[in-house]
Amino acid sequence: VSQMVYQKNFSNKIQSTENPGPSGIVQSHHTTVSKKVMLATAWVNIVCCGSTYKVRALIDPCSDESFVSERIQKLLKLPTVPISAVVSGLGGEVVSKSNKMASFVIGSLLDSNSALEVEALVVAQVTGSVPTHTFRPKEGAKFPQLEYADPDFFKSGQIDVLLGGDVYPSILLNGV
Repeated sequence: VSQMVYQKNFSNKIQSTENPGPSGIVQSHHTTVSKKVMLATAWVNIVCCGSTYKVRALIDPCSDESFVSERIQKLLKLPTVPISAVVSGLGGEVVSKSNKMASFVIGSLLDSNSALEVEALVVAQVTGSVPTHTFRPKEGAKFPQLEYADPDFFKSGQIDVLLGGDVYPSILLNGV
């Protein structure tokens, strides 16, 4: 049994080295290549028990479920039901577990008439900061003059909700 280490170099070639693994189990490791990719984020209102709380959400249509951080669930006292769920990531690896499903309503900061009921798995942390590092949009970059759901999409910040494929079709505007 060997330990495979893959490293992506700057010419986008994959290099592989094999070292014996001390435990007899194959382990995969990787190094992070600094790559700037814009991910879809939005500021949304969570409406629960007569209160409204503004949170930053990551929109991920490839996620089977929606998620909310345990911090927000406790802070807002979002109602939950007990469940037993395993969250797996790339390659089917277990990345988290959840024992609660929270129910709440989200609303747009741009349209006070919009509301959507969401059921989300409660997890300790939804993800790290998005983007991983604050960046400046390229000078001269032409962004359409629109009202963005997250006008500061280029600033690194905490994500407390992930809106998955279960709600994705309901949050898109016509024509997008």
